[in-house]
Amino acid sequence: MGRHWITLVRHGQYDKEFGDSGGLNDTGRLQAMAAGDALKPLRVDVIVSSPILRAEQTAQIIAEKLAEEMPYATDPRLEECVPSLTRRYVDWFAQNRPNLTRDKVSICAQMLFEFYADVFQPLREDDPDRHTLIVGHGNVIRYLVSLAMEAGDDAWTNMLVYHCSICRVVIDPEGHPMIMSVNDQSHIAPEFRSEQ
Repeated sequence: MGRHWITLVRHGQYDKEFGDSGGLNDTGRLQAMAAGDALKPLRVDVIVSSPILRAEQTAQIIAEKLAEEMPYATDPRLEECVPSLTRRYVDWFAQNRPNLTRDKVSICAQMLFEFYADVFQPLREDDPDRHTLIVGHGNVIRYLVSLAMEAGDDAWTNMLVYHCSICRVVIDPEGHPMIMSVNDQSHIAPEFRSEQ
């Protein structure tokens, strides 16, 4: 029985003045190319991306670098959202995201939990290794990694995930997730690393 390898890449840096409709800027494109180069040795079976422009552009650049035909899909459950409101960040969210409600937070957590349950699965007994590449947003990736760690609803706020950093999770044949890496930026030159 094979293992299910899951690689999560945050989108590249983007033009924030355009909000969610902002595309990658020059630094973001360089970051995405570096991530694509770093992922070349992998045999990626499928790419799943957030439908938000910056994530789709990042996924497309990585796919071009991988130079293989592979299934590609967008999944609205990967859109940027806030999966929990911790006391630590209540004031920040109140100031920076005044339209964020507890209902929106609850919907986000539910969507990400459903995505996790659908995707972070062991393979069937006769399947070879499979590699899923997910391109998404910082909060989303941190929350999915926290779910894999069984670390609790608010643990995601204790991680950083930089633009085009790579997180790796493997699901063993018994269905147990193991974290292989978080926020790997070794493929990006220091002068091009960014978090905000």
